Amino acid sequence: MADREARFSTGVVVDTTPMPDHIPKVKEIGATSAPLMSASFFIGARCRPYNDDYMQCKTESYGRGELDCMKEGRKVTRCAASVLVYLQELEQLKQNTWYGSEADMLLEQTGRHKQELP
Repeated sequence: MADREARFSTGVVVDTTPMPDHIPKVKEIGATSAPLMSASFFIGARCRPYNDDYMQCKTESYGRGELDCMKEGRKVTRCAASVLVYLQELEQLKQNTWYGSEADMLLEQTGRHKQELP
């Protein structure tokens, strides 16, 4: 077998280089995998156009998609974050004084269920 010991890096690597100005700023979602998996159906349904743009950009950039498609990737992240905020607001409405159907009716009346994405 090998005569050398295995070495594993356990240090945290942080890149402090600021993003270029032409890439839109977006706050990270900060959610674990469980809420993201639970909301994945809704994120996929509402963010499909942004995700399709990102995937098309990655396909057309021939392996350099991480750098060339940063702007499209940020739009996907912003969209997913807006879906999570929307689901949290909906859950808070349902947990308050209204039952689920009344909260849904209120959202329809206020137009929140059809709100524009970033």
